[in-house]
Formats: sequence, structure tokens, C-alpha cells
Amino acid sequence: MKTFTKIGFVLGLGISAVSARAQFVNNTDIYVGKDAVLAINTDIKNSGTMDVRGKIHARNNVDNQGVFTSETLVFDGSALQTVSGKKSISADNVVFAQSSRNDAVVLQSKLTVNRSADFQGGLVEARNGSPLVFGSEAKALGASAESHVRGPVTKEGSESFMFPIGDGTTYRPCLAKPTSSNAVTVEYVSANPLGVSENLSDDVASINTQEYWTINGSVPVKIQLLNGSATDEGILVLNNEQWAVSRNGEKTTTTLDLSGKKAFTTGLAGSNESVSAASFYPNPSQGEVFVNLTGFADDEAISLKITDMTGRVMMTKDGLVKNFKKAIELPSNISGSQFMIRLERPAAARTYNQKIWVSR
Repeated sequence: MKTFTKIGFVLGLGISAVSARAQFVNNTDIYVGKDAVLAINTDIKNSGTMDVRGKIHARNNVDNQGVFTSETLVFDGSALQTVSGKKSISADNVVFAQSSRNDAVVLQSKLTVNRSADFQGGLVEARNGSPLVFGSEAKALGASAESHVRGPVTKEGSESFMFPIGDGTTYRPCLAKPTSSNAVTVEYVSANPLGVSENLSDDVASINTQEYWTINGSVPVKIQLLNGSATDEGILVLNNEQWAVSRNGEKTTTTLDLSGKKAFTTGLAGSNESVSAASFYPNPSQGEVFVNLTGFADDEAISLKITDMTGRVMMTKDGLVKNFKKAIELPSNISGSQFMIRLERPAAARTYNQKIWVSR
């Protein structure tokens, strides 16, 4: 027969402060009644069952190897706190109320919010594979530059949801609504999207080189960016390893047809006059290659590199566009196989790639 430890029933509201021990260890069943408050100032290590129908204040690390559920779970420590363990923690309401934005709650295992997460202070570090998960009816409240999630956030269900994400300094929320009930994971990345892919479609005039968002799901999702982008910027979507202008919505709203992990950022669409292209012929080649460039200025600096299919550099050539208007003689070691020609256009942050067969 199970033994339950009852806390907080004397007057309907009870507070238990545990501070004399290095750890609060539970390997049995603890029940905390409704309206009761349990404040634990040391590390929590649970391998039993903690059923908190009231409120629990976690002020240090939490290691959960058993069952841990709570009506309200408050993280209000004054130093970095980690949430770890083989089992996830579930709470109807979670409050992040640390005393400093530098005192992050680090998620090393999954934490699920069923109703609301209130961001009152401090950051949440969601490590890879351990997102902060919002249930189908959960809301994110009060997120700001001072308190938000750095890392992946997952939302279940089909309701519109404001993802409370950023990079720890800047708050970059994203509003998303799946077309049907499904889980969607979004993460903000404060880095150059050209590090993911340097390829821009011809309809892109420029790309935001400071940030991008990743999104993962299995059904189409309508997204909207509310990050104060310039009014003439629109959403660029990474598709087939190429950044392209989204055409199925307004500038800052679009629907992504997800099939695995994708990414998006902001940028400017180009006019027909700004369309550029680069191609190389003949293909196959017998020892020389011509470069066909469209939309390039004669005095624009470009760089050409030829590699074999293992990535080994076989030839490089730098210069102005006007210097590439005659045949390029290939060295004798480029023969009898397939090679990759890569042309870089630094002025437009563009890269053009083409496979070519050399037979002579």
C-alpha cells in the first residue's frame, strides 16, 4: 500500500521551507494539497511521486527520475538552475521569476506547460532535445528581452501561439498557427543565415545577415514575424538549400508547407532588373570553359573556384567580370571526371554552383 506525505493542510495554506539539507530527496509519494505552498531552497532529487496540487517553489536544481506534476511550479532562485533527469516534468502553470536575467533555468530534460508560462524574470535555456513544451491550451505570458526562451520551444495543438523566443539579449517572437492539430517547434538563431546556405534565388535582392528562425513540424503552418523589421522587408524561406522570397502571403505573414526542418528570415525581393545568373559551358568540356553572366557589372569583383567531388581545390581565379569574358583554360590535372565550379559574388552575397564534366 502506498504511503502519502501530506503537506499544507493545517489551515488550508501551508509553507514548508527546507534549507538545512544539501538535497531534498524523495523516493516515496508526496502529496501537496490544493492552496498549499512548498518552498524548497536546496536541490530537489525525485525518484518517487511528487503530486503538487498547490504551489512549489524550486530555488535550486531539479533532478526528476520519477513522476513530478504540479499545479504551479515557480523557479525563483538567485543562481543558475538546471532541470534534468530521465523523466519530464509537467505543470499546469510555470512561473520564471529569477532575480536576474543572468540566472537562467537550463532545461536538460523536457518541461511541459499545460496552461500558462509566466515570464517574470530570468532566461530559460532550452538545450537541444529538451525544449520547453506548451500543451494545446497553454499560453506564454509576459515574455520580453529580459525574460524569454533561448533555444527550441514546442507548441502542441492547432491554436495560434506566440513563441517566446530570443537569443538571451534580444526578444524575437514568432506567431504561428498550424493548419491542423500538430506539434510545431520554433527556435530563434542569432547568426548569419548564409552559414546555412549561401544560395539565393534570383528574386532575392538582399538577405538579413543577422538572424533566422528554424521551424520543424509535419503540417502547413501560418507564421507571422512581429520583430520590428523594416516595412519593405518580407519573409525569405529556405527551400531546397536556397533562400527564396515567400509568395503565398503578405510580406511578414506566410504559410510554410513543412516537411521536416525548415528555416526562414527576412530580406528584400529584387525586381526583374536585379535578376542575375551564372552558367558555365560547354558541358562536357574538352579543356576550356566559358562563363556566361547575367546581371553583373563589368567592374564587379568575382572569384571562381573549381574543385573535385571530394572538395579538393583544383583551380582558382579572381578578377573583375570583364576579365572573365574569354575562355578559361583548365589545367591538365582537371580531366576525366566530374568537377564542381563555384563562382562567388561578394557584392551581392551570392554564390553560384554548377557541376561540369571534363573529358579530353
